[in-house]
Amino acid sequence: MNILNDTISVFSPEELDAERKVLTEFANLKNSQIFEHIFIYRMMLRKQNVINIHHPSDILGTDSCELILPSLHRTLQTVLSNNSDSPEFHLLDIGAGSGEIIDWCFAKELKKNVQMNRQNIIHLVEPNSNLLQIYQQKLCEYSHLSQGIVYNGRVQDYFDINDDANDDIRDKLRMEIPLPFIPLDFINCIHMINYLVQKDDPSNDIISFCKFNYSLLKPGGAIYIAYLDVLDLFDFNDEDNDYNEENFRQIAPIRNSLLYEGNIIDHLHSSELNECEVDYESDDTIETNSRGSHKRKIKTIPKFNSYKLPNSLYAKTLADISVLLLIDQLPKVKNDESRFDIRLLENILDQVKEAAMTPAREGKKKRFGLERGMRGGEMVWKIDLPLIISIIRKEQVYS
Repeated sequence: MNILNDTISVFSPEELDAERKVLTEFANLKNSQIFEHIFIYRMMLRKQNVINIHHPSDILGTDSCELILPSLHRTLQTVLSNNSDSPEFHLLDIGAGSGEIIDWCFAKELKKNVQMNRQNIIHLVEPNSNLLQIYQQKLCEYSHLSQGIVYNGRVQDYFDINDDANDDIRDKLRMEIPLPFIPLDFINCIHMINYLVQKDDPSNDIISFCKFNYSLLKPGGAIYIAYLDVLDLFDFNDEDNDYNEENFRQIAPIRNSLLYEGNIIDHLHSSELNECEVDYESDDTIETNSRGSHKRKIKTIPKFNSYKLPNSLYAKTLADISVLLLIDQLPKVKNDESRFDIRLLENILDQVKEAAMTPAREGKKKRFGLERGMRGGEMVWKIDLPLIISIIRKEQVYS
């Protein structure tokens, strides 16, 4: 991107008009609609003269999709080679979104299974009904991809069951929330980890989420996590909120400690999570299950690696850049039908406008890395928001 003069002394009529439109747009939204308006209408916005997005480079709003693809391809390829002896390949996409990742990665990589007569089954968890429907339509475009379990809800529903609930309530909840019946080969979690937050203990949701997903993996499987490294950029104090502001400020450091520095691995070493039953073809197997299939127990161990990559978000106006920065506030936005608290966006917009009008110190960048320049033939604003990729593998222990 070619950087131009990024300090302004007065806001143009176009900027002021965009601000009015964006504030009106979000004042009329429900909490459940916020994700779609951030990620689909801004982050996934097409570059000028692009009619249909065929590759991440067609996207105006972010570099992250291009940055994710190389490591996602490599991780999936490794899992495919590790688990090549199974007749089925099971992939769970959590926070599945609208399914662009099928076109860019899954369809190509999983086509290799066709040559080995392996069936590809894609399971979906997505709270947004509109995005889920688009994803399901994409799946239908590929004859070698089959739809498995679909849950139109939060992933937290799988593990966030009240400790005081009795066994009957727990069993009912689990019946209403479908799960794949066999272990999974690959679990994909892109741009959804920012939603995981527990008001009283910021680490609880992330640890529970990872333990739950790790328990679903078969030996040789992997969890792929990608998220933007937001760092609680905006203070917003309100007596009416139901979250603890001090705990909220701990979320990003705790999340990075677990998922970037790798401390999540300490929570995945239990024997309960690392003793797996697998199919066994020999007649001298030790155990046989109720269906007559031969099983044996093997031991596994968790392995972890992570990357932090420079990434930027782009938008044509400061108002739209402010919408993208709402990612920082997602833990405060419940996925329900309540009206969105427009003050969250107004607070961000005020700070972004101030950054735009404040000259950068010599040798320093503006706040948020705010710059103005050309991208895809258009004048845009740019902010820096690093991308973190975390990969958790369940490796077999060979004695």
